[in-house]
Amino acid sequence: MALCDAMRERMERAVGEAGRGAGVDPFAERVRQYIETYQMIQTGDSVCAGLSGGADSVCLLTALAFLRDKGELPPAVSLSAVHVNHCLRGAESDGDMAFVRALCGEMGIPLYLYSYPVREIAADRGMGEEETGRLLRREAYAECIRKHGASVIALAHHRNDCAETFLFHAARGSSLKGVAGIRPAAEFSGARMIRPLLCVRRDEIEAWLSARKIPWRTDRTNLEDDFTRNGIRHRVIPYLEEHVNAGAVDHMADLAADLAEAEDYLAGETQKAEKKYISQCADTVFIRDTLRQEPEILQKRLLYRTFCGFCGSEKDVGRTQILDLRRLMDRPAGKQLDLPYGVQAVREYTGIRLLRGAQKGHPAREKAASVKNREAGTGGIPLACPGVLEYGGWRFNCSLHGQDEVPRILEQLNRESDMAKKKTGEGSRTQEPEEPGRKEQKQYTKWLDYDKIKNDLSVRTRQPGDYLTVGKDAGRKKLKKYLIDSKIPRMAREKLVLLASGSEVWWIVGYRISGRCRVTENTRRVLEISAEEIK
Repeated sequence: MALCDAMRERMERAVGEAGRGAGVDPFAERVRQYIETYQMIQTGDSVCAGLSGGADSVCLLTALAFLRDKGELPPAVSLSAVHVNHCLRGAESDGDMAFVRALCGEMGIPLYLYSYPVREIAADRGMGEEETGRLLRREAYAECIRKHGASVIALAHHRNDCAETFLFHAARGSSLKGVAGIRPAAEFSGARMIRPLLCVRRDEIEAWLSARKIPWRTDRTNLEDDFTRNGIRHRVIPYLEEHVNAGAVDHMADLAADLAEAEDYLAGETQKAEKKYISQCADTVFIRDTLRQEPEILQKRLLYRTFCGFCGSEKDVGRTQILDLRRLMDRPAGKQLDLPYGVQAVREYTGIRLLRGAQKGHPAREKAASVKNREAGTGGIPLACPGVLEYGGWRFNCSLHGQDEVPRILEQLNRESDMAKKKTGEGSRTQEPEEPGRKEQKQYTKWLDYDKIKNDLSVRTRQPGDYLTVGKDAGRKKLKKYLIDSKIPRMAREKLVLLASGSEVWWIVGYRISGRCRVTENTRRVLEISAEEIK
C-alpha cells in the first residue's frame, strides 16, 4: 500500500527541515546529552532503531538521524530501523508497515521488516497476545544483531513509560527491581539495548514532531482502556497531574531512577553475600544459617535470587514464597516447605537445602524425606566425587586420585603418623578424639582407599546399626560403643557428622577414619576428602 503523493512530499520536506535546522535544538540536545551520559553509542556502532510508526519511535529515529547528520554522534555510526508487524489490526497494521517503509526510504535508512501472526502464535504457546508480541519483537531484534550486524538496538521508551511501569508494578506488587523503572542501557543478545528518550516526556515528543510537521501513525488500541497500562495512561496519570502535581510524571520517573541506583547497590551486596552464604552441589543448593546475621532486606534478596536461580524462572515467585522461605530458617531441623516449580526446601541443622523435583511421588521427595528424618535409618545427603557439599556445619570437598599419586599420599600419611607418635605415643594414621581442653581442629583432610568402598557415599548423622572398622585386625565395632569408649559426651555424639555407605562408617569427622579404608602400597585409587568447619 503506497502513501499518497501529498503525504510523501510532506514527509520528505519535514525530514529535510529537521536535518537542516539551524542552531541548537534544545530537545535534540537533551537526547544527545543523555546518550553521552550513559555512553549508549560508541564510535563505529551500527544502531538499529525499533520503528512501529508511532510518535515515540518516529521521534527516536528522526532525532538519531538529526544528531548523526549534525555530527553530534560518535564517528562512523550507521543507522538502520526494524519494524515488526503483529498482524493484529488488518489493514491498519499493513498501513503502519507502508508508512515506516516510506519514512525510511525518504531518510535513506535501511529497514528490516518482520511479520508474525501473533494471535495464532499466542494460542499455540498458551500465552497472552501482548506478552507474545513482546517476545517476538525481541526475537526480531536478536536477528538484526545476528544477521545484519547491529551492535546497538535503540528503543523509544520515554519518561511516561517509566512512570506507568512504576505505577503498574507498585500496584500489582513487586520487588525493588520491578519499581526501579526502565534502564537507559543494558546488554542484549551480545549487543546493547538503549533507550535514548527516557529523558523526555510524551508531550515533549509530540510537540517536537508537530513543530517540524513530521507525521506519525496512531495505533487505535493505544486509545482504548482494554489494557491495564492504557488505563493507567489515560486515567490514573492525568488525574495525578491535575489533582496532585503537574510534574507527577517527572517525579515518578526520577524516583524510579533513584530506586534503580539503590537496586544496583543492593545487587552488588547480594552478589557478595551469595559467595558467603550459598553453596551448590549436584542438584541441591544449601543456604547457611549465618545468613540471618545480615540485614533483613539482604536476607530476602538473597533468598529470592537463590530460589529463582535454582528453579530457572522469576515467574510466580513473589513476596509470599520468599517470606515463607525466610520463616523456615527460624524453624527446627526436619521441617519442609513446598515451593513453586516442584522445589522443596528442607530445614537442616545449619541451614536450608533446596531440592529439585519434589512433586508427589518424585524420587527427590523420597530424598527430602530421608533428610527430614535422618535418625530413622535414612541415607543422608549423597556425596558426589568430585564435588562440594555443605552439611552439619562443615564444607566437604571431594576429589579422586590415581595410583601415581599414592607415593605422595603415603609420604604425607607417614609424616602425620610421626607427629601423632610425638604427641600421643601412638602410631596411628587416624585422627583420634581430641583430648578434653585441647583446642579443636577446624579443618581436616583424609585419604581413603576408594576401591574398598563398594556403595555410594553419603554425609549424615549417626543411625541405629552404624558400625566402624577399628584396629589392625579390621574388627567391627558398633559406633555407639566406640563413642562411649572414646568418652565422647552424649551431647557431642548427637552433632557428629559421618561419612558412610549404608551402615558402615568410613569417617567420623573430627575423629578417625575406618581401619578398612586405609591407603597402602596396593591402593589403586585414592579418595581425598577435606572437611572445613563453617563459621
